[in-house]
Amino acid sequence: FSRQKCPVLVKMGIKGLHTILNSSESKYINRRAIGENAPSNAVAAEHCLPGGWPQQMKGQIVGVDVSVLLHRLFGGKHTVHKLVSVNPDNSVYPLVSRTMNMFFKTHCLREAAGIVFVHDPKLVANFHCENCRAAYDDFMETKYELTRRTVQRLQRQQRIAEWEQRVEVLHSTQDANVKLALERELQESFDGVFKGADVVTQSVHDAFVKWVHDYVSQVVSARPVAIKTNRVLVSDMSRYPLMVCVNSPVEADDQLAYFQRCGFIDHILTVDSDLLAMGCFNIITKGFGINKPATIRGYTESSVVARLEVLFGVDTKHLHVQPSAVQLGWMRGLLCLFSCIVGNDYIVGALGPERGGLDALETFVRGKCSDGDCYRWEVTNADVTKVARDTWATATANTRKLKFMRKYHSEEAYRDAFETAFNIYYVGRYWRFKPGTDIEKLKHNFKDFAMGHNVSLECHGKVHPLLCDGAAVPVSTFYVQCPSHMDQRMAKDIDFRKFPAAVLPDVVLAWWLMARGCEIDDDVDRNSLLRLVPLFQHTPCYSEQQFKTTFSTVLYPMLQLTAHVPCVAWLPDATVWTLNADPTQTQDLKPLKSALSHCDFSVSGGSKHSANDTIKAEATARDGQVVWNPLVVKTGDIKVRDGEQSAIQFVLQCVPSFKSELYSVELVFSKRGRHHQMLLNDTLSYCTCKRGAVNASTCSHRRAVFIWLHNLHVLWESHPRMASANLAGAKNLFELVCLLKLSRPVLDVSTLPLSVPQVLKVYKMAQNQRCWSNEDEESLRGEIEQYLRDPDPSQGLQQVLGTCKKLLHANNSGAFPWYKSPMGAMMGMLILDHFSDETNAAS
Repeated sequence: FSRQKCPVLVKMGIKGLHTILNSSESKYINRRAIGENAPSNAVAAEHCLPGGWPQQMKGQIVGVDVSVLLHRLFGGKHTVHKLVSVNPDNSVYPLVSRTMNMFFKTHCLREAAGIVFVHDPKLVANFHCENCRAAYDDFMETKYELTRRTVQRLQRQQRIAEWEQRVEVLHSTQDANVKLALERELQESFDGVFKGADVVTQSVHDAFVKWVHDYVSQVVSARPVAIKTNRVLVSDMSRYPLMVCVNSPVEADDQLAYFQRCGFIDHILTVDSDLLAMGCFNIITKGFGINKPATIRGYTESSVVARLEVLFGVDTKHLHVQPSAVQLGWMRGLLCLFSCIVGNDYIVGALGPERGGLDALETFVRGKCSDGDCYRWEVTNADVTKVARDTWATATANTRKLKFMRKYHSEEAYRDAFETAFNIYYVGRYWRFKPGTDIEKLKHNFKDFAMGHNVSLECHGKVHPLLCDGAAVPVSTFYVQCPSHMDQRMAKDIDFRKFPAAVLPDVVLAWWLMARGCEIDDDVDRNSLLRLVPLFQHTPCYSEQQFKTTFSTVLYPMLQLTAHVPCVAWLPDATVWTLNADPTQTQDLKPLKSALSHCDFSVSGGSKHSANDTIKAEATARDGQVVWNPLVVKTGDIKVRDGEQSAIQFVLQCVPSFKSELYSVELVFSKRGRHHQMLLNDTLSYCTCKRGAVNASTCSHRRAVFIWLHNLHVLWESHPRMASANLAGAKNLFELVCLLKLSRPVLDVSTLPLSVPQVLKVYKMAQNQRCWSNEDEESLRGEIEQYLRDPDPSQGLQQVLGTCKKLLHANNSGAFPWYKSPMGAMMGMLILDHFSDETNAAS
């Protein structure tokens, strides 16, 4: 099963067109041409474009087929493809955003004048009318049948069904060796089985649209700043071009083709040969690498026309006297006829490109040129009907055309299909600018087009069954709307029954663990990765705010999160009160009390805190993790945008629960509105932890310091000994904290060794919400000194092993499941690693 090969996908487009346009074989380039100036051979139409990406993009309006781009960037073995293969609804916005930023940079798209991304209406889910929706379904049914997309989908479903059957066998197998072999087999076959899965899912499409809209917002915001400051930096986004996502009535190909034919778009990025038959001769087809783009290759008007002159036997002595537009239209008509003869997305080929296709078209061209002086440079309906009849006669004379004969049972059926396919390519199905639109002006002012200003379009395309030709196209239908919300968490949900962890790629498991707050280093081996999955399998996914502000070196650059470091501009007359670190010295506490009385602690700024965050912050403040030595209070006026404002700043420190760092917390209170007291200003406040630097609402340290200051203020005001103005009985803050029974800083004892009984004693005090007193501290220090004088390492080791056994028993019995918290899961992994013998006995 693991060596089973997947069928090769049938390429859509015109059969053999790239080959005949670029092959150097004599049967293509040495064909008999008419005219004294006819070349004896012709170079390939596709060639290296001069100047590379910078020169080709500079100052140009670029059109992009979104489906083609997403397949090229995210197909194959890309992480996005693997994630949507496991769960099509997985959010992939961070990865799509990072990849598109790299593509934008490496392909010099910042040099363009504007970029138009054209979408198919299926994923946009926005059709012009019900008739257009029905026409789309009709066209796609024909296209999928002829290009074997329907057969491919059934084959892919069969491969996935067989793979799932093997997964069920894996679940039911008890033999360890057989199970290991099956896991290895399924893992190796994962890429092959899901290789053909459609990468352009709704989640990938929405992530791309969100990236475009976020990018445009940044560019639009940067331009007024650049104009106001009268300077533009090299890396300033104000220099970057605008992008826009637009819809199409049926397929993006038709809309892109119209944009280039009318002169609005200069270049098109695509690999689909259909665009050539639709009259797009300036297209880029190769060089879409991300990290290091390959040599840029594509077609130009001159190269395509020169090649087609030879292939189709066009009399070249007439070409130089004809207008360019007429000449290009003539070549386009010939390409449309050729595509219908050899086969395209909407008709089965009657003749092969090499065997009869070129001969049939050359015969038609000679017949058109045999009218003496009447050289008609267009393909009429009568010409289409005649070519269809002649092709039918030639094809039916060959008894080996089984597929062709099974599809078309009569000449009339073939002729109708031929004419419909020709009209699809030649007439087109697109939305056009209304008559009178100054396209050159709109192109020059691309911002108007990107923002939907003065843009009027109407339906065009008399191809059956489209029946709304000439109807107006609403702006809301033409422009693709941005998704209202985009989840940053990737690989949130995985059905491990359908996709066991042992058969999934490492990158999928790594992102699944990341969604639960567990970041994996690049050098972690697969076995360690697989051992982590069961520990987190029942751990709930992080909230979006938690996920965005995890201590992750991977997410920060990917999500483009930057630390917010506020700048508080104090006026010179500000006063500063600093705590005297000597507990024996007397210090005036009036400035501190005055500052607290001017602050309103009933409102905690503009941030909303969850119940869990509040509980954690209250525990942090109660357990002595707020370090108030040193303490700085600054009072005065600060400069703001509207002038000056009164403010008070408290500078303290906070000790995190599971880290050795010491975070500095600065809380700034300022006047707001009609409040007579100052309110917490989240914008000017700051914490040096990563979460606090990015988002105030997820920082428990700020909240803990706020609660500690609030408790100090309330207890100070309500204490009977502190009510008088002279503050009798409190010569400094150290003594005041003892009198108010506030928590002593945990740093006083956190660096000292504690025995298990002492830890339990502290834990019980915290459970009873008791604050430390001087007697508790003296008792604890005495026990520590006794513990240090008479150490017993063996006893401590036995206590640790006994605690591990109890934890294992509690986990196995369900009394204390490890999965309830990431820290518990990590602790369980450490126990399993370092006490394997003991755990086996306990199990």
